[in-house]
Amino acid sequence: MNSKGYIWWLERDKIGIATTSDYGANVKSPSSVVTVRVFCSKLADHFLTGAATDLNEESDLPEMFQDALIYKVNAMIYERNPETIQLAQYWEGKYQAEIIEAKKYGNERRIKGANIRGYDY
Repeated sequence: MNSKGYIWWLERDKIGIATTSDYGANVKSPSSVVTVRVFCSKLADHFLTGAATDLNEESDLPEMFQDALIYKVNAMIYERNPETIQLAQYWEGKYQAEIIEAKKYGNERRIKGANIRGYDY
């Protein structure tokens, strides 16, 4: 809740916004139209495994960071053998560099429009 009496919550992948004067005990729909800006990052969905594996499935990651998946797999493969531990460290370093770049990318202010509709609760 902020100083203007608005509260928000997430439910069924939607954002609920209401007003309250008693810290959420009683809520009502906002009586005026306001602009809402939401800053967030999306987490990529996991790939399906086992019998449900789809070999044509694509990652939700931006294409520029999909090589990071390969780097991590290479690091995991090479760290199983003590003779190739230096290769594991090399691939892990490349993976961590991609993670840093992805976090920078995620914190950029790419603004997309949204359509917010009022609902009666």
